[in-house]
Amino acid sequence: MSLIISVFCNEGIVLAGESRTTQTISTRSRERSFPFSDNARKLFAAPNGFGISSCGVASINGQPIAGYVERFIASYDYSTNHTVRDFANSLIEFFSIPGYKGLLFFHIAGYDRDPQGIPSTERLFKIVLETGELKMCTEISSPNQSGAIWDGVTEILSRLIKESILPKKTFEAENLEFFDTKSSSIITIPDAFIIPKKGSTVFSEATISWGLFSLQDAIDFARFGIQTTIDAQRFLSTEKTVGGPIEVLVIRPNGNEWISRKTLK
Repeated sequence: MSLIISVFCNEGIVLAGESRTTQTISTRSRERSFPFSDNARKLFAAPNGFGISSCGVASINGQPIAGYVERFIASYDYSTNHTVRDFANSLIEFFSIPGYKGLLFFHIAGYDRDPQGIPSTERLFKIVLETGELKMCTEISSPNQSGAIWDGVTEILSRLIKESILPKKTFEAENLEFFDTKSSSIITIPDAFIIPKKGSTVFSEATISWGLFSLQDAIDFARFGIQTTIDAQRFLSTEKTVGGPIEVLVIRPNGNEWISRKTLK
């Protein structure tokens, strides 16, 4: 697993990702993951100003994801499909194939264009595929809204930004039951933790003025999120799954632009 971040603001959309691939080795006692390469490609620029970022499983049928994404970009018919949703739906169909286990995340960004090719509306979609089956396809951005999403190894950044609860005590429970008002039925959870409200410390979600973000602010936040995760993993006793060069792709009405990109030497 790795990390991708997308930030959308009034000026455009920023896609960012790092470059690490990890390999998992299974032994009799446990599975162990270690860095295999810091040269993986997780960001892709496409014609019509579209952009793709991906994370999750590193390969399908023993081949890196990057090659599959490049073949999809090369085979897509840009002359008749002008919307980002068309592009996203075609990618879902392309990757709905057997041959891998686990999760694949995609962020798809771009601007819808009219039949004359003139850009109109900003779009950002999140796609989740599990073992070739679609689990989610949802539009993240909306007109006059700004914000950010991240997928993959999200724990470190989410701890900094999202609301969290620090309980003094937790209690394990078996066959926890509660009444669900929507279905008017009792729901049973076989194994659960009960976090008592009394005595817990709640850290509210950080206040970020997304609506005031310039495009440079969006780029800086995306880099901050990935670099902070890399730096934290360096000191934590955890698998080093995020690392390598950080790539940044900007999507604007006039097309896409690489801000930072690995090149072959």
